[in-house]
Order: sequence, then structure tokens, then C-alpha cells
Amino acid sequence: MIRMGGLTGSARVSRLRPRGSADDGTDGTASHQRVAVIRRILVPVADSPAALRGAEFAAELARAIGGEVTLLHVHEGGGVTTLGLEPVSPEEAEEEKLRLAEPVFEKTSVPFRERGLAVEKKVAIGSPAEEIVAVAERGRFDQIVIGSRGMSELRRILTGSVSERVLHRAHCPVTVVP
Repeated sequence: MIRMGGLTGSARVSRLRPRGSADDGTDGTASHQRVAVIRRILVPVADSPAALRGAEFAAELARAIGGEVTLLHVHEGGGVTTLGLEPVSPEEAEEEKLRLAEPVFEKTSVPFRERGLAVEKKVAIGSPAEEIVAVAERGRFDQIVIGSRGMSELRRILTGSVSERVLHRAHCPVTVVP
């Protein structure tokens, strides 16, 4: 159970491997220890109740630590033609991706606005889990906060979920909010 400010809930967090742990090649002495500092938080969002719960948790976390937040919406598919766009310049494609994602950003940015927090907005096209992990790594994010989809146990076992794939592939800690 996690309690932050007015938000209480449970979340699964990836295992942290600080320097000095058995699998990083150092001897584990105090001089090699490092404390994880969370400043940059990536929050993948979609038009779903799970994404809104993730945004709520991330907003409370960002307020508590004074972190910077980036909302990321991933259009699943292979390129701008997936969005029904004809070939356009890269700048026009970026503007159109943001325009199409605006309803999702509008909903999921409410918890941040309510707390007086600014957010950056990014849009990607591709496989959601792969894009989330890639954006987190390229952007040097310290934490990913993602809502779980709430699939049935059988479906999750058979197909996996975006949050599960992100949890196992990300370079940084991941909080999955149920």
C-alpha cells in the first residue's frame, strides 16, 4: 500500500539495482552506492480509466518531489499514414499528431492542472511498449508511471500488457498503478 498526500493506493514498482548490487560488477562498498533521484517522470496516457489513475498518481508524486512531468501518447501503428494523413512535412506531421492526441491530453492533464503543475506533451507512433521505453531512454527519464489496463488474468498471461512489457524493458524504475 502506498500513501502520498491525499492519494492512497497500491502500485507495483520495478526492482531497483543500485550500483554495488551483485549483478553490476562493483564490490558493493559504500563508495559505489548511489541513491536514485526522481526528477523527470514519464506518464504514458491513453483514453482509458487506467491512464487517468496513472496520471492522478503521477501528479501526486510530481507535487511531492517537485518533479517535471511529460505526458506521452502513442498512436499504435506504423507511421503518419496510420493516422489517415497524406505525406506531409515532419513539422506538419508533428502538429497533426499533437492535434489528434489533444482530447487524451485534455483529460489526463486535469490532475496536474488541479495541483498547479505544468506538463510537457509528446506523441509517438508505433508499438506502445517499445515507444514508451524508447522515449524514456532518449529523454533520460528517472521514472515511468503507467496505469495498468485491468485485463483478466488469463488474457494478461496470454497476450501480456503494455505496462508489463514496459516494466520488464525500461532502463528506469516503473510504477504500475492498478
